[in-house]
Amino acid sequence: MQCELCKQNEAVVHLKHAFNGEVREVHLCSNCAAKKGFVAKLSPASLTDFLFGMDAQKKTELQGPDISCPNCHMRRSDFRKTSRFGCGACYQAFKDDLIPLLDEFQKGRRHVGKVPVMEKHAIEITVLQKKLALAVEAQNFEEAARLRDAIQVLQVDRKNKKRVDAEVV
Repeated sequence: MQCELCKQNEAVVHLKHAFNGEVREVHLCSNCAAKKGFVAKLSPASLTDFLFGMDAQKKTELQGPDISCPNCHMRRSDFRKTSRFGCGACYQAFKDDLIPLLDEFQKGRRHVGKVPVMEKHAIEITVLQKKLALAVEAQNFEEAARLRDAIQVLQVDRKNKKRVDAEVV
């Protein structure tokens, strides 16, 4: 397979990256990989920079003083070079740098990940109980009965899940 950049040498570096449900593959020769900054130990920032053409960091570069974290004293310039923070307080100190990066690479600024089934059931039960209370208050008894039944189904599912987990252990 030929290098996708120079179209001359054999590709020896093969990268695969999934982003927004789309998988991109890049095949490079050792010379082009070295020119793009890929070495034996890849950093996540270099892969992202390569695949997205370094546009994200160029767009978000801020002018101004080289601020530092009040806790670990890491400087903005250090963060720009390494794409890593020194401590938890860096997130607040470099917030103005992070927000544009997050907007560029993610759908939003709030993490919405997977929720364990047991926790999901607990949340659903709480929401349904609030709706049930409102339905009873409004004397909508048909809706209240439907909500009561839905709550019971979720509670049985939770109990059964706990039993299965206990038997497995």
